[in-house]
Amino acid sequence: MSKTNSFAEWCQQKDAVSAQTRKTTDLLLECAGTEDYQLADSKLSSLTELNLHYSQISDLEPLATLTKLTHLDLSNNQISDVESLAALTNLKWLDLSNNLASASHP
Repeated sequence: MSKTNSFAEWCQQKDAVSAQTRKTTDLLLECAGTEDYQLADSKLSSLTELNLHYSQISDLEPLATLTKLTHLDLSNNQISDVESLAALTNLKWLDLSNNLASASHP
């Protein structure tokens, strides 16, 4: 998939992405408390903390647009690739425990 610059763009492309990416996108919409893509984008892009532990996610690409995050809990999921987190340069705390990933903070 080409570089996506906002969470709203991920939502608009939901039908063209993998089931794993769609699952993460749907979970983030749920976290935002809305199905409105633009409103969800606004809410999520201002978050500094996000807890997605025990969410059964494996694809982190939609998280790459949430660049204000400083704390991110992704423990107890099915994550093996954390490359997408490299865009989250404000992260100060990251929990990837009990996942398939072998890398730590990007």
